[in-house]
Amino acid sequence: MRRWSLAALAALLLVACGGQDAPRVDTSAPASIDLTSPAFEDGDAVPPRHTCDGEDVAPPLRWSGVPDGAATLALVLDDPDAPGGRFVHWLLAGLPTASAGLGGGRDRP
Repeated sequence: MRRWSLAALAALLLVACGGQDAPRVDTSAPASIDLTSPAFEDGDAVPPRHTCDGEDVAPPLRWSGVPDGAATLALVLDDPDAPGGRFVHWLLAGLPTASAGLGGGRDRP
């Protein structure tokens, strides 16, 4: 079973959208968003329930530390060491900045 850090499993990205009047995002330093899952610890193997070897349901995810001024959030599940090379399993965009996580289970993307 592979061991992934939560950072490698999923990355929360800030997305600013809109026209020329859209708020500017300070890109001089990367945002620090804390991403956790009650289903497994950082660096642990992803439990089989959350893989194609099990029920293939999304793990619950929680995040905090969304920077002030963020317009929206996107969540990307990127597998950098998939057997066939880097693979994006799924992505969500347009998550409200006031959100603090996803419940997991069958509400997966």
